[in-house]
Amino acid sequence: MTPSVYIKIGPCIEGRLSKGAALSRYLLIFISAMSFSAACPPPLGASGIQSHPVRIVSAKTDREIIAEAYRELRAGNFDKGIIILRAALKASPGSGELKGALAEGLNAAAVNSYGKGDFIRARDLLNEATALSKDPDYRKNLAKVKVRLNDAKGAVETLSPYASDPEIRIELKGVYIRLGNENKDVNLKDAVEYYGKALELDPSDRLLKEVLAKLRSEYDVEASMGSTKVGHFMVKFEGEENSTTANVIALLLEEAHIKVGADLDYYPDGRIEALLYSKDRFMDITRSPSWAGAIYDGRIKIPVGGITEKTALLEKTILHEYTHAVVRRLSKGRAPVWLNEGIAQYEDGSDLLDSEIWLKKMAVDKKLDLRPLEGSFMGLSPADSAKAYVVSLSATRYIIREYGTHAVKRIFVGLADGLTLDQAIHAATGLSYDGFEESWLNSLKR
Repeated sequence: MTPSVYIKIGPCIEGRLSKGAALSRYLLIFISAMSFSAACPPPLGASGIQSHPVRIVSAKTDREIIAEAYRELRAGNFDKGIIILRAALKASPGSGELKGALAEGLNAAAVNSYGKGDFIRARDLLNEATALSKDPDYRKNLAKVKVRLNDAKGAVETLSPYASDPEIRIELKGVYIRLGNENKDVNLKDAVEYYGKALELDPSDRLLKEVLAKLRSEYDVEASMGSTKVGHFMVKFEGEENSTTANVIALLLEEAHIKVGADLDYYPDGRIEALLYSKDRFMDITRSPSWAGAIYDGRIKIPVGGITEKTALLEKTILHEYTHAVVRRLSKGRAPVWLNEGIAQYEDGSDLLDSEIWLKKMAVDKKLDLRPLEGSFMGLSPADSAKAYVVSLSATRYIIREYGTHAVKRIFVGLADGLTLDQAIHAATGLSYDGFEESWLNSLKR
């Protein structure tokens, strides 16, 4: 511990000095400064300059300073506590205790800022903390902040030099998986690389092994595909015989871009990809249930064969899957499946003419509930999936009938902005989730 001395020179200058400092040197600086100070002119004597005597007011150890700063931090006065510790460390730059205490205070302030949503300030505070201390918690916190700032690569740079630490390895694995997830829709090669790095950190993760094996298989298939670009889309296909099919689908996607864009007042930036597979390859790559005619999992995937011209069924499929691409971007992937599938069916022209009697009976019997339909339909049987799609379309059409398609868009945007589904529905309709569901069910009973 390095004791420090608080000094006051005359009425104008006070400060803290290390006891080991040469006070005479500071007095000379002080005298020189006073001679140029209009706010505090030196008193004149026979020699022209008269200095005031040095008076030692107090002396505090580093631990006493730390205790004072901690009292401020515990009281929520983060800036004040940090200022005290920074000043003390400036006077005693070699103090390990002060460095540790300042790092802890910076981390506490960063956690507070993070909780308030001020991620930039949290990042800046944690950058300073990690420069002072090698505590892994501070690096984990900094990585989390960078992820929230959409800087996952920066999070990797923060964590990777300390990957030998078991806790850091867990955090780093999570960041690599996040990068894999972000890239699998746009750059499959990078996604495979990131998932591979995550698996290197935890070779025992069986699920990750399966995901990586699937993506590698998909990447190998894609590497041999042909492609065609039309407008906002790139369509990839197997075999030259499917090049005509690819052109037909690319044109249909452009038509969907115009129709869905007009309905939802949204036209995604960037190019969207569609991949055309044989039926067997489609089932193998997507692992989708037998009832799935196509899927969107970040890219549009369609089983095709022998298509040379536009058909009603193909047009319906393209409209449906393209709508999923729009919903993914509008909601940042947070849309409940019932609303996602509902708006996709609305856009593809599906109707409820054969289901109205069944819906009314289910509403009267109180057997309709949207919450179980917020997650994936992929595990449902063909019969249950058909019912789920009917319910989804009915609830979505009710929103559109009562509030317009812009209300559906507002729900998606609200979810993307971090609202809960209840909050997003309320912002778009003025009703709570329960209130909306009750209103929809009452409309079915009439």
